[in-house]
Amino acid sequence: MTTAKTSQGDLVAFLDYLADKGLMNAATASARKAAVRTLFSALDPSETADVTTLNLDEVAMRFLNKRGGEFKPESVKVYKSRVASSIADFKKYRADPLNFKVAITPKVVGKTEKSNGQPKEQAAGTQPSHAQQQPITTFVSPSEIVFPIPIRPNVIIKIMGLPSDLTRQEAARIANVIHALATVDDPF
Repeated sequence: MTTAKTSQGDLVAFLDYLADKGLMNAATASARKAAVRTLFSALDPSETADVTTLNLDEVAMRFLNKRGGEFKPESVKVYKSRVASSIADFKKYRADPLNFKVAITPKVVGKTEKSNGQPKEQAAGTQPSHAQQQPITTFVSPSEIVFPIPIRPNVIIKIMGLPSDLTRQEAARIANVIHALATVDDPF
């Protein structure tokens, strides 16, 4: 009899597989892996031998008790949600790999409907909603996560150590530093 491969390592390998095969946005997979590793850091390795049976409310409470001073409760709530989604996809894939589809719910950035229930018109120069389905996320564990950004064919840069509560002002400051590093103007 073979044992089911449902450990934390198997879950992380599954997320890598989804990203490698293009079944999930690489940034989403990385964010989910960071959440798995971060939240499960409160557990002993023996406790993560079968992640499909874990009570995530209990895991989150233990994490907050051990490392709550390092994280905002809102961040832990996001991690718990990402871990729950990862485990749900993991279970669905194990049950029926041929018909598996990733269940990703797009984040709503702002109000998407007027008060009368009609969709808002798209502002000029903004991307349509289907392009916003998998937002870029930030990471807490810089020792484990590298955020890759393809900037042109065969050139990928990697950003490491972004805080989970990055503000727009901080993001603009980072963007300005990168902008100042440019030595060549775009050809168009």
